[in-house]
Amino acid sequence: MSRYESYGTIDDRHQDQVDSNFKGFNNLVRPDSLEQGFFTDSKNFRFNVEGVAETRKGFYSFNKPFAIDTNTAFTLPFTLYANVTSNSASRSSTTVTLGFSSAHGISDDTLISVEDIAGLTNFIVGNYVANVTSPTALEITVLSNVSGTPSDSTIQIGAPILSDAQNTEIKSSCNFTDPADNGTEYVILASNAKAVAVKLGTMAISDIAYPDGELVDNSSEMIEAFNKVYLFRDNRQTTLEWNGSFSGTPAFTKVESGSFSQPVLKSTTNDMSVANGTCTVVIANSSTDNPLSVGDEIVILVTANGFTKGETYTISAVSDTQFEFKAEVDDVGSSGENNGVAIDLIGRVSVESDFIHMPAPPFAIQHQDRLIVPFFNDVGASADTFTARNIDDEFLISYPFNVNKYDPPFGSFVSPKGGSNDRLVGFLSFTGNRVLVFNRKSIILVENIDTLNFIGTTTTLITDEVGLVARKSVVQVGNQVLFLSDNGVYGASFIDLYNLRGNEIPLSKPIDQTINSIDRTNWHKSCGVYYNNRYFLAVPIAPSDGTDYSGNPNSILVYNFLNKAWESVDTVDDVNFDITNLIVAGEGAYRGVYSVGSNGTLTSIYIELYKNNELDSDIIYSGASQTAIVKDIKSSLTTRQFNLNSIDRKKWNAFEIVSQGVGNYSSSVNVAAEFENTDKTVNNLATISIPAKEGISTRGRIGNHRAYGMQMTLSADLNRFQIRILKLTAGFTFKSIESTQ
Repeated sequence: MSRYESYGTIDDRHQDQVDSNFKGFNNLVRPDSLEQGFFTDSKNFRFNVEGVAETRKGFYSFNKPFAIDTNTAFTLPFTLYANVTSNSASRSSTTVTLGFSSAHGISDDTLISVEDIAGLTNFIVGNYVANVTSPTALEITVLSNVSGTPSDSTIQIGAPILSDAQNTEIKSSCNFTDPADNGTEYVILASNAKAVAVKLGTMAISDIAYPDGELVDNSSEMIEAFNKVYLFRDNRQTTLEWNGSFSGTPAFTKVESGSFSQPVLKSTTNDMSVANGTCTVVIANSSTDNPLSVGDEIVILVTANGFTKGETYTISAVSDTQFEFKAEVDDVGSSGENNGVAIDLIGRVSVESDFIHMPAPPFAIQHQDRLIVPFFNDVGASADTFTARNIDDEFLISYPFNVNKYDPPFGSFVSPKGGSNDRLVGFLSFTGNRVLVFNRKSIILVENIDTLNFIGTTTTLITDEVGLVARKSVVQVGNQVLFLSDNGVYGASFIDLYNLRGNEIPLSKPIDQTINSIDRTNWHKSCGVYYNNRYFLAVPIAPSDGTDYSGNPNSILVYNFLNKAWESVDTVDDVNFDITNLIVAGEGAYRGVYSVGSNGTLTSIYIELYKNNELDSDIIYSGASQTAIVKDIKSSLTTRQFNLNSIDRKKWNAFEIVSQGVGNYSSSVNVAAEFENTDKTVNNLATISIPAKEGISTRGRIGNHRAYGMQMTLSADLNRFQIRILKLTAGFTFKSIESTQ
């Protein structure tokens, strides 16, 4: 190919412009202003430290623990049957037979509702598919754990119902590490009527029941704290807790509520012994004398037996009949004039008012040995009764190791701008005794939490220029705290001897177009995690074609800390793939990032198991399907605009692309071109066939399109590929000083 072209009496030599060492994408500035190594758009790609752009590996849904039972699910269409009553009932294995004195009028293989059948254990009231065996008899299939013999033959049958017990939508989720099993990790998924624990690695499933009559609504969150799992519910519902034990029948219970049993005097009538520095106090009447818990403080009231009046100690163990604390005093026995410890002591009491139980918070965090919760509700005297305070910018800090004990006069805090047009959104525990409190329009720093009665605790306004949009988007990475604000992803960093200051420019400014596409009606659902030097932020982006979607996050924005650039917008093609939470969990090969879907799926976004293996497609559960769907990964890159660093018009002549196939299959990559001034798009400039796991260099003609600048889009509808180097060749044209258009 000639290196020259002719234009009048002037010869122009063709010039090359090369792009390599790719870092990420930037859609803020004009594409002709981007520096080398940046694309204007990136979908489903990763950029490694070698500067290579590669289609991401596939997402993999491991299981669907809340799979809908086709024998009980509410499905369309359905029949509005009138209520009928059976007069006989029997059970054989998983089959329950119902008899009627007259024709029941129910059609075979349709959905009916069945009320409670007395005598059967684990029977779920709800919908069942009718297997009609005669005009006066039908059968239903029940779960394998149903046992017993029907003791009441009068059972009402009617039209199908929307049953809470059969609602499989995920309401909240969290990671759980089992201390009783060498730190085995689980993901706990909470639906409306029960929770399940998914054991990472084996993916075995264990049910965790709720207390009778208790359900979980959409506004709920879970955390693991102090080897327990706490399920916080909105709308002034009592918090649920699970002790973390899988023995017997795992179940959540309600935390204690109602009036708090205030500490009372412990006297010499309670035997106390001391052995190797452990003081053991025996309780005379456990129902009234022992409202103490591990972490509570007790105060010595009399100077005697090696103790000094006013000394305080922390309870290290407690039961219904005794409690223990540590003290450097001589060993003594447990009874007798010379053996027993004769001393008065009392649990620390609230100075100005009574302690209270947990005030039904909608969320919380663990900070060292305490729990921090919003103080939105007052606690009533009766169990499970709470009253809205109509205050949404205050929070409470619990006593050490006692998540259900709060002292409002001292443990209650409010933003320095309390009472202003602001509200509490979330917390972050970090750096010793410091906590960040995120309001909707401001951020405050709380310090010195562990001082006695919070006397030295301070709150400092960090900024009132930005606030938090999505509670679960907050992530700490080294000396930075990342979170989604109104202006995008902001960072707060530690500078000047760890004084916290807000960053002036959002971290997401380079992808401002993408940030502006987030559905602001639902962006409070966004969630983020940090793993493998990347910040993964799941956000809701409404489909541009107007297709209905759930409003849950459906796209993942990926920031690469090694390249210091945003590298991709990850999506799954043409399925109902939504995300209610992102969780970093697992050990060994199963360590990585998991997404939790609203339909109960647990999907690997990036785990070590696939770090060195190929996963060429997304394998996803969608909707109520019980079978995973294999979806091709549709990936694309749009380059910066090449212009030979000149404003002059060029004649675009040729391109060269160095690429490589990855995974197990060959790829077919479409090359499209867009020209500016004159404006023109060529959708099928070329097609590159890339063999599996082989590198090739592809050259092609552009066709001498005249334009100021040119950019290319490389896309593949299936399989994975790499882009290593791009080169465009052009020569200057229309160099006359005469006016041209």
